[in-house]
Amino acid sequence: MLKTNNLSVGYSKNNNEQVVVSKINIDISENKLIALIGKNGSGKSTLLKTLIGLQKKLNGEIILHDKNIEEYKQKQIATKVAYVSSRIIEQNNLTVYNLISLGRLPYTNWFGYLSDTDKQKINEIINTLGLSKFKQKEFSTLSDGEKQKVLIARALVQDTKIIILDEPSSHLDLAGKYELTSLLKKISVTEKKIIIFSSHDINTAFHNADCIWLIHKSKLIMDKPENYRTKPEFRELFNNSSLSEIDTENIIENIIPN
Repeated sequence: MLKTNNLSVGYSKNNNEQVVVSKINIDISENKLIALIGKNGSGKSTLLKTLIGLQKKLNGEIILHDKNIEEYKQKQIATKVAYVSSRIIEQNNLTVYNLISLGRLPYTNWFGYLSDTDKQKINEIINTLGLSKFKQKEFSTLSDGEKQKVLIARALVQDTKIIILDEPSSHLDLAGKYELTSLLKKISVTEKKIIIFSSHDINTAFHNADCIWLIHKSKLIMDKPENYRTKPEFRELFNNSSLSEIDTENIIENIIPN
């Protein structure tokens, strides 16, 4: 459902290219939860935005549902992949129900009318995520954790096979981070979705994801969580810190599941 061939991502300014991550070759065809990690500024957001056409690639190709992404119009992409930004933009005067309903826009007619099928889908997702009691509340009155869950609900209502989230737990406390990543795991299984999310919280990522993507020195490394125990690239995340080698070993032991 999502494939890249020698993809390079980054920026182009005044005919000068700044490559952030290069030679990216991914091929995902089944539902799974993927966590994208890396140091600040390593290119996590750039990669995610490029994969869904929000940012231009520098080189290579992106295949979405057996078709080059450049052949899609933006509205067509919205029926294939849903995206949740790291920024929570306030939606004044919009109720939770109305905001979640916006996820159906790629399927509605020119007037934006919701069909019975649309309404049924919206209510199903609201119930699944436990948001029924918030339906008529204004989005702006919710906590950050509740807002994030509403934005995920909007993405689910889009009914796409692929969901991409940029730092979805950045506004949450520790308990909220675990709740969110557990929810994403459940959704990937029960709804048969490919979910890719970036995170600075490697602890919760490693304990829930099926696969870990690590951006390291402009390369994308992909493997199962347990296989990172001996990867030098993962250990280098702790370089330039005041941690001793023993401290690092203890941290890795606690992060990576057996």
